[in-house]
Amino acid sequence: MCKEMNLDEEKVRVWDYHQNSKLKLLDDPSKRLDEVQIIDGQKMLIEEINADGTWPDSDRDRFGGRSSHSHIREPTPPGKTGLVNMGNTCFMNSSLQCLSHTPPLTDYFLSGSYEKDVNATNPLGTGGQLAKAYSKLLKELWSDKTSVAEPRSFKWKLEKFAPQFAGYQQHDSQELLAFLLDGLHEDLNRIVNKPYVETTESNGRPDAEVALEAWEGHKKRNDSIVVDWFQGQLKSTLVCPVCHKVSITFDPFMYLSLPLPIMPRLLKITVFPLDPSKKPVKYGVEVPKTASIAELKKAISVLTGIDAEALVVTDVYNYRFFKLLQDHDSVDSIQERDVTHAYEIALQKASTSNIKPILDSDDDNDEENEHVNEKKKSPREDDEQDDIVYIPVLSKREEITTHYRRTTLFGVPFIISVPSKITYRRLYNELLKHIEKFLVTQPEPLPEKASEGEIAEQEQSTISLVPEDQEKKQPTADDEDIDEDTESNSSDDDSHSSLRRKQYPKIPGAVFEIVPVDTYGQRENYDFPTDDSPLNLEDRQTIAICWESEQYEKYYDDTKRLPVKEHSSLANPVQDDKKIQLNDCLHLFTQEEQLGPDDPWYCSNCKEMRRAFKKFDLWKLPKILVVHLKRFSYRGRLWREKLDGFVNFPLNDLDFSGFLKSGHTNEHVKYELFAVSNHYGNMGGGHYTAYCKHRKDKKWYCYDDRSVTETSEEQVKSSAAYVLFYRRKDSVLSSEVNDPEISGQNPSGGSTSANTTEVNNNNNNNNNNNNNNNNTNTPQSETGSNTTTANSTQSLTSD
Repeated sequence: MCKEMNLDEEKVRVWDYHQNSKLKLLDDPSKRLDEVQIIDGQKMLIEEINADGTWPDSDRDRFGGRSSHSHIREPTPPGKTGLVNMGNTCFMNSSLQCLSHTPPLTDYFLSGSYEKDVNATNPLGTGGQLAKAYSKLLKELWSDKTSVAEPRSFKWKLEKFAPQFAGYQQHDSQELLAFLLDGLHEDLNRIVNKPYVETTESNGRPDAEVALEAWEGHKKRNDSIVVDWFQGQLKSTLVCPVCHKVSITFDPFMYLSLPLPIMPRLLKITVFPLDPSKKPVKYGVEVPKTASIAELKKAISVLTGIDAEALVVTDVYNYRFFKLLQDHDSVDSIQERDVTHAYEIALQKASTSNIKPILDSDDDNDEENEHVNEKKKSPREDDEQDDIVYIPVLSKREEITTHYRRTTLFGVPFIISVPSKITYRRLYNELLKHIEKFLVTQPEPLPEKASEGEIAEQEQSTISLVPEDQEKKQPTADDEDIDEDTESNSSDDDSHSSLRRKQYPKIPGAVFEIVPVDTYGQRENYDFPTDDSPLNLEDRQTIAICWESEQYEKYYDDTKRLPVKEHSSLANPVQDDKKIQLNDCLHLFTQEEQLGPDDPWYCSNCKEMRRAFKKFDLWKLPKILVVHLKRFSYRGRLWREKLDGFVNFPLNDLDFSGFLKSGHTNEHVKYELFAVSNHYGNMGGGHYTAYCKHRKDKKWYCYDDRSVTETSEEQVKSSAAYVLFYRRKDSVLSSEVNDPEISGQNPSGGSTSANTTEVNNNNNNNNNNNNNNNNTNTPQSETGSNTTTANSTQSLTSD
């Protein structure tokens, strides 16, 4: 680099650089890039010495790049040491702090007992490198020599064996925790030569017998401190939907991934009745967050008594319909700030010989949502029935100033239901009924038919606008067809098109004009005929009521507001504020569900892949229980969101007795909380912290990267809680038997050895007493499960 930049090697130094921070001074020229953890695409900073012999920012040279024993503040007591954020590594810091405050695991490493269990030949492990790096970091965290530790060496080992965590991208604390526990287990697995163990199925035998056989089979291949303390057993039941074959297996788990109940939304919807004389009513409509618009319409129907098929739901914005929501759309598309209206429409078809101004009827004519911008064709001779169409209506008025003259949208748009072949005059009268509530005086409706004099006047005064170069050319039938197709794609606003457009005379007595417009209110390239010919309206075609300035000022009262009644449902409590209980999540976890089409199970009886019904039950619980709250809500394959609902979890006496299916009355199933990994933010980014209960003073502390501050129990419960760490209250932690002064030095070997032995003996006794459970091998039906296995997690990004 110096050669290419013409720099003197003796006068420069190089930093590992990220997010405007110097992470580490690369001052050993003998090291390779991979040895100093420089990866592809990583930024580096080159500094050139000043003329006076000092380095730039010499007072901050070591910021973020301190040696492992340097510190800024006074050293803190063991276990109250912060961690440097090396660039989007708060997810890692959060998990490390929680795991660091797990006494049996921490004592096991600080005492050096782990060294005798390192399995250097396990192909599924890291040869002990991850375990050694974690041990080194723990000694720094539980030292009284510093206030902030830098997990750089640990991160280097982590990303070496888990490339997904390489660099400084955003990651998920639960994914890191899952990999770390699994990696430590494989590094410390006491089984060197793993025997082959077949999957254990019940085949009608008692559950206790099958569970114990499965657990013993699991222990033949997996025996480590992670298994001793962190692993439990689930009962998995699969039922074939065709032959009803039942398959029961017992599988180990290292953490519980619990789904969160999706709380309903309370949407404020203003409903407009079909009858314009009735006032619109605003309702509070409660629907699930994952509901479709079709489900929303059903909920509105329950409140209003209006047929769900006769409702059109719209998003109103800037005096127009921003969107006509379709049945398949999700309520996700409705934001809290949106103005949402639902309109009752008529559905029945009417005979052309019996057209009425407004029809209350019940048949659906729901077509694809297309806003047609084409000239209307003449009625077909073979039409026997006239369809009812619903028409979005906008309002426009003329504004005249000394500088300009223009038309603008105003007022509340609405929807009317009319026959497709309604005439201009009848449509005018229907619109007049809908807007009469805003008028100062009520104009006279138009006669339904034009007089002979008006017809003659229309025939004489109808104007055709033709381009100058075609003015003398007589149009042919072919020309008419071409013009209609071409005009349908034009949308000039109140301007003369370069194509021909018929203009019709105004009707005497009409106070406003009806014009076809696009969804933005821009005038189309054709006008409606004002004679007695049918308009041939298309379903969902947008029209506008256009007021000239003089008529608007004479008839329209812009001080009047839409009279809306408020329904009692608006007083319902906001459902989003309801607290979710942890037991609610456990109930959801243990509910039966059918496998998806992409995750079938092979039924050995049918010899076919089946969408079996699957159910999980808790059988054997570990002494250290990690609970992962699944704060992701998946919508289809691409869309997902974070669920920020508050989950009320107990700090003490978490009781699983109602969920444990092992059938042992002497089973100890009460737990107390000792650590929480928190995530703040959304799917696009955020920040991780941790709350941990210190083993010695029994106080709670907030670990926010470098910062460690005391906090209260009340602060531990929050909507940011993501991963919960519990310890079973009957478990004797090594720190309670012998509470050594934890420091950078190892506690005495004798005491720790005794504690470790007690841990293993307790575990063996617990296994025998529970008569527990089955095999690691997951049946094909469970390969898509995202509930219990460490490799099927959800991601919340950090920083």
